[in-house]
Amino acid sequence: MLQDSDLQSIQEVRNLVSRAYHAQKTFESFAQSQVDEVVSRMASAALRESRRLGFMAVEETGYGNPEDKEIKNTFVARNVGEYIKPLRTIGIISEDPHRKVT
Repeated sequence: MLQDSDLQSIQEVRNLVSRAYHAQKTFESFAQSQVDEVVSRMASAALRESRRLGFMAVEETGYGNPEDKEIKNTFVARNVGEYIKPLRTIGIISEDPHRKVT
């Protein structure tokens, strides 16, 4: 059977986009506590994999130093996760009735 790799790639992208769309629709219905849990788990995974991801980034791009990428990944996983932990990300985040901005 003759297989066209371009058509296979196009179909794979269509499948992935469809899955991402359905995941996004599910995610948008999450409560703040559920979003917080997702962010926490993502930060933990990024921290746990910071070394491997640093090496992968250099391997893929040919740029940089894997150890420096690991340091950057560790910093981001710890600090960004902690920074956004107390922030509200669901619903109305803030309102300024004087300026009529929500």
